[in-house]
Amino acid sequence: MSLYQGLLGAQVELAAISNPVHKLRRIASISKLFASELVSTVALAPFAVRALRLHKSLPHLDSYSPQDEQPVYVVKDVRYAEAPRALVDLYLPTEAAAAAAAAAAAAAANPEQQQQQLAGHAGNCSSSGVPVVVFVHGGVWAAGDKWHYAPMAHYLAQLGVMACIVQYTLYPEGLVPQLVEEVEAAFDWAMEHVGQYGGNTQQFVAVTGVYDIAKHYSYEKDRGVHELSTMKRAMGGFQGFAAMSPAVKLGAALQQQQQQQEEEALLLKQQQQQQQQQQQQQQQEPPACGFYGSFQLAGESIAHRIGFERGSAHHFASEAALQLQSMAGMAPLPPFDLAAAAFLPPTVLLSSCSDLTVPWYESAEMYYRLLDCGVPAKHLVYNKHLVYNKVR
Repeated sequence: MSLYQGLLGAQVELAAISNPVHKLRRIASISKLFASELVSTVALAPFAVRALRLHKSLPHLDSYSPQDEQPVYVVKDVRYAEAPRALVDLYLPTEAAAAAAAAAAAAAANPEQQQQQLAGHAGNCSSSGVPVVVFVHGGVWAAGDKWHYAPMAHYLAQLGVMACIVQYTLYPEGLVPQLVEEVEAAFDWAMEHVGQYGGNTQQFVAVTGVYDIAKHYSYEKDRGVHELSTMKRAMGGFQGFAAMSPAVKLGAALQQQQQQQEEEALLLKQQQQQQQQQQQQQQQEPPACGFYGSFQLAGESIAHRIGFERGSAHHFASEAALQLQSMAGMAPLPPFDLAAAAFLPPTVLLSSCSDLTVPWYESAEMYYRLLDCGVPAKHLVYNKHLVYNKVR
């Protein structure tokens, strides 16, 4: 959590509570949350110091020499878009650094030929070189810096994998649609340029998080942090949740295929009604934010997301109803269907049983969404947090 943005959210939430007793109780619970956050921040201080030192100490690619090779080289602050924070750091294993240095030497020796080669291969994927990981950091859309992840990136480079650590505009300087455009630009940049640094864009992995914003908001609300978190504010309010939720978009693509023309016409009518409701209820929570109250038994909601009922008629009926609920009160989704889903890459989802920020069953639901859309996927679940300061 961003403490400053959390304080702003707390002020808004407390101002809306008129009952003095309820306000005092909420102040007590908020104080407890902030105290826990401060303790966690202090506990991470040694890791932060190590990450910053490592980020500053790694040799730059310009210093590469075949006579004095280092295990890892770095290229810092490479700009991928015009925004001030639209920067990426590249962590190169020795093999990639050697290839990049050779390409730079060839360009210096014959710049015209190099320019012609670059122009002729612009946008093409590189099929040689080391595998590439593009990492997009979290931080409730309001915090985070690329140097925080230097230990992880350094470790990947030691394993022979190029790591691209992406940094982007943070709330309140930008809302999530702008952030998404910047991240998309970072992927485009990586696909076009990592080959120049010895990367193989046919062995390309992107790492990111939270897949269904409305359901995650419901989870944050159960924890009592939904107003302290910047998620709703960064989305521009409730109406932006669906369009920024890949799980909802994939679900919509599945439903589009499964329904017949009569059902599609009915859905169009419902969407028109939803748009009318949206204009009348701009400040009301959409039904999707009450996901965990949509079931008769308390344990049914999480069991449904895990997929325990998959294959049953009850699960299909529930999923269709929940998909309509995810769309209710939301702005129209961007065009997306199963034909577009066919272009999605094979995906690996990683989650932890002990993660309280983004629980593992959110990834389980996204995993089944991907499989149902024909996207090769694997879901890895760990019993402990992946603590980067334990990676050597």
